[in-house]
Amino acid sequence: MRYRMFPFVAVLLAFGGGPAAAAEPVTGWGGLLLGMSVEEAKAARPEFDWDNKSFVKCLSQAKKCSLLADETETKVGKLSFSPSFRFDSDGRLEVILLSASLGPQYRPDGQLDNQPPVSRKECHALFRYLMEPLEQKYGPMKTALGGRYEPPSGAGENDYESVATDVEAMQRSDDHQVPFAAHAELSLIYAHSAGTCDLGIFYLQGFAPSGDAINKMKDQL
Repeated sequence: MRYRMFPFVAVLLAFGGGPAAAAEPVTGWGGLLLGMSVEEAKAARPEFDWDNKSFVKCLSQAKKCSLLADETETKVGKLSFSPSFRFDSDGRLEVILLSASLGPQYRPDGQLDNQPPVSRKECHALFRYLMEPLEQKYGPMKTALGGRYEPPSGAGENDYESVATDVEAMQRSDDHQVPFAAHAELSLIYAHSAGTCDLGIFYLQGFAPSGDAINKMKDQL
């Protein structure tokens, strides 16, 4: 089954207008602050299923635990996202992920539904559509190579890209040298494959997601 990467950013982003006067620090999303305990998160957003049996069992084993709130959807501009959360082994919120998947999706019977496909060009455009208001709020975002994101010039280029507010932290994370920095940051990714466009907005406690980190989180949800 395809992993759906996002719904939950109610009035998180301000669309339109000029550049923000000053970049805001990345502290969390929708009343949830990175570093919160499960009880604090539950008090802040009681509508989510914090009593999910598998999630509670995971917490009791002092492991990294994820909760997918796919019953809740939030609009970011014209797109619908689903939220998910990951807590560290001490029960503190370390990742907030807003995810969305556009295009054909796999049904429970293993067959694709009849949703129209999304082209690479359309996927890149959606990525830019999300990136602009995020930069207005949190400041410039760059690729892992430290440059600005540029839409691909060829039809077969760039099936995956990520940008982050802290490129140095993202580079260290990808090199597996420094798994955590001393601050929070924001990362935005897209992945295009077989007519499907996956988008994800990550609020992270001190690191940007490497490919391995993203895959591990998907496996937990």
